[in-house]
Amino acid sequence: MMSLLIFNLYREVREMGKIILNGITYGGGGSGGVIYLPTIYSEEERQVGCWVDGKPLYQRTISYISSTSAGVHNIETLTDVDDIVSMQGIGIYQTQKIPIPYYGGNNDFYLLWTDGANLQEYRGSANGFSGTQMYVTIQYTKTTD
Repeated sequence: MMSLLIFNLYREVREMGKIILNGITYGGGGSGGVIYLPTIYSEEERQVGCWVDGKPLYQRTISYISSTSAGVHNIETLTDVDDIVSMQGIGIYQTQKIPIPYYGGNNDFYLLWTDGANLQEYRGSANGFSGTQMYVTIQYTKTTD
């Protein structure tokens, strides 16, 4: 219901030529009435667009602590997810920001994938990822649409 509200608000504000988000005004000038909205990352599911097959496209950011051992580990069960069309993230280790997926050579890697029902991590001996705060943003379609 919340994602529907955001889209309705977006349409109304777009017609007026601007949007105000967290006190910052976007749009309201330029030619063609085009508004470029800021990207919003949230742990709540949001409808963010439309996929090439016409199905609504959703986005959600998942926050978790990485496993402390090498191998494949479930992060989260994905309910009603049909196709994941984008998946990227970042690991925060002390003062370092490590992009996901990560490959440091040999057995030093960190990957994400889904088996259709679960979001999973697959890590080699990447010691920098042991117990690291992770943020992964996924865009997907749903089986219920």
